[in-house]
Amino acid sequence: ADALKTHALASGFSLVGVASVHASEHMSAYRNWIEEGRHGEMAYLSRADAVTRRGDLDSTLNDVRSVLVVAHEGDVWRVLLSNTASRTIAGSEIDADRRWRASALLRAMAESLREGHLVTHSTPDGRVISVDASRIAGLAERVSVQFLDVTENARAVEVRIAAEQDRARALAAQLDLERRQIDFIATASHELRTPITSVTGYLELVEEAGELPAQSREWLAVASRNAHRLQELIEDLLIAARDKRARTAYLDVEVIRVGDLITDALKPFDDIARARGLTVTVSAHAGTVRGSRQQLTRALRSLISNAVKFTPTHGTIQILAEEEAIAASQDAKTPLAGVRIVVSDDGPGIEAKDLPHVFERFYRTAHAEATNTAGSGLGLSIAKDLAEANGGRVEISSTVGHGVIASLVLPSEPADAASGPVDRALRSAGTPPA
Repeated sequence: ADALKTHALASGFSLVGVASVHASEHMSAYRNWIEEGRHGEMAYLSRADAVTRRGDLDSTLNDVRSVLVVAHEGDVWRVLLSNTASRTIAGSEIDADRRWRASALLRAMAESLREGHLVTHSTPDGRVISVDASRIAGLAERVSVQFLDVTENARAVEVRIAAEQDRARALAAQLDLERRQIDFIATASHELRTPITSVTGYLELVEEAGELPAQSREWLAVASRNAHRLQELIEDLLIAARDKRARTAYLDVEVIRVGDLITDALKPFDDIARARGLTVTVSAHAGTVRGSRQQLTRALRSLISNAVKFTPTHGTIQILAEEEAIAASQDAKTPLAGVRIVVSDDGPGIEAKDLPHVFERFYRTAHAEATNTAGSGLGLSIAKDLAEANGGRVEISSTVGHGVIASLVLPSEPADAASGPVDRALRSAGTPPA
């Protein structure tokens, strides 16, 4: 017993004095603790079997963080064994007689022992300690207690939670801002639509009223052109403010000849192209696309509008249509037949840093701002939304100094087909396909 006591003290452990526990009883309990540990709380010691064989108790316990062995003596808990790490956590609560004074940490240990699960304890200095206590098998009055300082983990979790809460608040604020923006745009656009319609109507009446001096007719043409630009801007704002689901809810789906689609989209630009000496060449096959004529015309018109704006005087705009298989829907086994309509120009092009942003609402390139080119920054965003609402897509590529290549890719199906994305959208909205 004396040799055992000396070994334990040399290893950094304290045993209850011989006056409190008979040496023979203590030696028996000490050995039983090791032997029975494999079936009780000594499961925390992953090398218990090896220790039993080698008698290397001190190094093993020092491998395990914050371990106590305590005994319940009447109303007092007395510490039988403790390693250095455990004394760092609980040392101030253990008196000279090895009694564990009443404290929050002791109550946490008692709760863990009573409830049979881990208990978390927060210290006055802000540390978070995980407490796990259970009786040692075969020794009813002996309890093993393990402390684990989880302060860093708890703080990391708190930081992650705070970050997630910040992101959630930021997202909520962004969504609220977007909703307010959409509400404002929709309200303002509706209020502007009536007066601008009246203005353009009266301008048309003046043009048809009779002979006008050349100067007056020129002024009238300028007023009419800008009134139509304003009307188009209002329509763009209304489309941008409309919920995406509303664009696919009740589409007037039809089969459209590609040549007719291009002709309709080009009409508003005839005069300006002629005035600026632009050469517009069209090469389209006799195929068809399927979707909303109004929306697809609007989408293609946005691509042509950009080409007209940025092509220099006497420049060239090319419009080409060719067949192309497009990505199949999730429930289709083969790609869908489609058509790619390409609008290319010989303008200044778009810088690489601007390309990722061209579909953002109200985004304008540095070149457009520097040259004060007319536009709201909504055209490509609207074209993309309308194309996707009809099962297609818009692609933009460019090299600075070599113009822009804008592509509108659309599904092409026979009139009696009903398996395209547009038709599925109609069926989900309760509307039969066209």
